[in-house]
Amino acid sequence: LPQLKAALRAEEAARLSPSTQEAYAAAEGRDDSDWLDVTEELQRRVLREAGVPPVRMSAALFVLRSAAQLWPRDAELRQISLQVRHNRADAGTLRDGDALPDVPLFPLRPGAAAAAAA
Repeated sequence: LPQLKAALRAEEAARLSPSTQEAYAAAEGRDDSDWLDVTEELQRRVLREAGVPPVRMSAALFVLRSAAQLWPRDAELRQISLQVRHNRADAGTLRDGDALPDVPLFPLRPGAAAAAAA
């Protein structure tokens, strides 16, 4: 767990660095990338620097991204990452049998709704 916590701290510092913030802004201004691409490369770099071999990268990415859920009783893990500390997601208020709210739905691909209706 100490190595994981060190990697999470390194990721936090890298995410908040001016160069990463610039990369996020640049990625969002392009049509072929977004901030998630920047974050994935950042996480891979942090894990490579921590000594994770290529063959273990997918598993290490999963653990890095899921640490607070994998060890829910570790209060320190819930405080290291900015995105975990400020996560506002919750289980919601809908329960079995509740009336569903009317929400707009949008197709993932242009024309997908018309094709589905045909």
